[in-house]
Amino acid sequence: MKRFHILVPHPEHESPGLWCWRDEWHATGQSAFALLAKFQRLNALSCTSLADCFGRREERRSVSGSIDLRDARQFDVRRLADVLRLPLEDIARAFVMPSHLARVIAVPTLR
Repeated sequence: MKRFHILVPHPEHESPGLWCWRDEWHATGQSAFALLAKFQRLNALSCTSLADCFGRREERRSVSGSIDLRDARQFDVRRLADVLRLPLEDIARAFVMPSHLARVIAVPTLR
């Protein structure tokens, strides 16, 4: 059976209303992994498509192949807040550390 992936060519130009999200799926204190996994499942996205949607590009056409879920700087947190209809503070708290300290303090393996 052949799988078909639905890819969005330029997610940065889309309005947040084009994605599905269920407000009742959010629980205070969730990790970035939990938020992204729920969004990915609900919208039937591949990991690459999810990274392209929310990963920070910084003058590149695509997101790097490795995104650290502990570090908020690797994500477009404003876009996450808009699409998930959550306060920016909730999105920021979903990450282990919002700075370069994530690699120093947190374990490098996602558990």
